[in-house]
Amino acid sequence: MSNSHLTLNFYRVIHEGLDSYTAELEQRLTDPSLTERQRSVLAGMQNVIDAIRIWHKRYLEATKEIKPAVHNRLLQVPFGPARDFHEAVQSLWFIFAFIRLCGNWPGIGRIDVLLGDYLKNDLLSDNAETRAKAYFADLSMLKEFLDTVHGGVVKRVGAEIDCEKIVYKYA
Repeated sequence: MSNSHLTLNFYRVIHEGLDSYTAELEQRLTDPSLTERQRSVLAGMQNVIDAIRIWHKRYLEATKEIKPAVHNRLLQVPFGPARDFHEAVQSLWFIFAFIRLCGNWPGIGRIDVLLGDYLKNDLLSDNAETRAKAYFADLSMLKEFLDTVHGGVVKRVGAEIDCEKIVYKYA
């Protein structure tokens, strides 16, 4: 059965990386006052992170030759903190996809809160012109896609769909 009505703490994964959870779990498991049930829950959390590591390794191997840009981003995320917009989106998408493969369809939450600072920093960086052109091209392609293929989804759903679709494109 799916726990479809949940929103995970993607913010922490993006900004701190999954390794921050691993360190916290290891520290918490040293607490002698934990009950057996508490230890079991923490061990289950570690098992999930271990499963993500296995899938991550497979994903790295699969993308090395065919998607080198994705491969390079995955060398940092989701275990380490994202350093730029592309890594932040990759981290978000990777964890979202993993949870989705586990049979859950979680909410993503506020894309602007999760990714806004990364996008702003990228657009204000030394590579701002190059990145802005890439983002503009993606927005144009997205608008064309939504207006034609889906019969004008933006008109029926609203502009907020743009950000989510762009996130999927960069993943």
